[in-house]
Amino acid sequence: PSIRFVSYQSGSSSECTSSTPVQDNSWEHWVIVRRFSSIDFYRNGQQTSVSGSCTPSIDPFSIEYIDTYFGYADVYGILEGYLDEFAIWNRALNSSEVQALYNGGSGYEIPLN
Repeated sequence: PSIRFVSYQSGSSSECTSSTPVQDNSWEHWVIVRRFSSIDFYRNGQQTSVSGSCTPSIDPFSIEYIDTYFGYADVYGILEGYLDEFAIWNRALNSSEVQALYNGGSGYEIPLN
């Protein structure tokens, strides 16, 4: 299984999938960073390769609604595991901040602004 990020707006969508599969029966740290021009995936502090349309076609300032699914059982299967310390920031984290989150071990805090 892989991590997949999909965003929708007015019939338009952007879908991006990590080329690095999720490892069964092991703890992993995953971060998805969405910027205006790209979507980046990080696994255990390191940026991974991606496949699909990883250039967001959707303006985050005009999104009509947001649907968030974890383990959504459509074509791609469901999440069989646990989410721990899930967070959303109001800005894109840089690679150093993603590495600090992973290497912090005990909940390194990144400021919202």
